[in-house]
Amino acid sequence: MGREGWVAITCDTRIRRHPAERRALVESGALVFVVTARRLTGQQMAELIGAALPAMRMIAATATRPAIYTLGSNGKPTLLGIE
Repeated sequence: MGREGWVAITCDTRIRRHPAERRALVESGALVFVVTARRLTGQQMAELIGAALPAMRMIAATATRPAIYTLGSNGKPTLLGIE
């Protein structure tokens, strides 16, 4: 996935804490956005991601991979460590 330049969007906030998932992320060189805002309807999630899309595109074009960013209710992607 990461080697192809794809970006993943997930709600799995524990992705960094599961060794197998973290290893797969690192080995694939993926860029992942984790939606951390809670209790969103499908419509609200679509609006949140849509509002953040310009920033996500910029990050996708410039970020060093692998990387994990959170996307909270403020709509601003924030870089997390992978360790």
